[in-house]
Amino acid sequence: MLKGQEEDYLIETVTWCIMDNHVHIVLKSRIKEMLLTIKKINIKFAMKYNQKGKNIGHVFQDCFKSKPIETEKYLLQVVRYVHNNSVKAKIVKEAGDYKWSSYKNYLNKESVNKYRQMKLILSYFNYDIKELAKFSL
Repeated sequence: MLKGQEEDYLIETVTWCIMDNHVHIVLKSRIKEMLLTIKKINIKFAMKYNQKGKNIGHVFQDCFKSKPIETEKYLLQVVRYVHNNSVKAKIVKEAGDYKWSSYKNYLNKESVNKYRQMKLILSYFNYDIKELAKFSL
């Protein structure tokens, strides 16, 4: 790996939910210029998407919005919000029923054990998946 490229690998996904017209992704990063990194990802994705579908132009209508999460309390609120986005949109009755969300992964102990950020979130609930599920309601 060349010097400078290691920053491309300093992003970890905490939680996510893909909706019909938008996506929520909570990331943990040590990258100083997160805006530039997300821009690079969007450009690379758009290029591959357009090439595969023989399309041209922008793939996403609006720019992404980001807010720093600076407290544990706010982090947990955001995780709950993201996990419940499909329920709030009345797509499913329960967050665990939505296919395009990380919530199902959080309810699966094997998945949680694979990902450091999932373990971090679950640690706030003493690694009790049932407590996380109660909190998420």
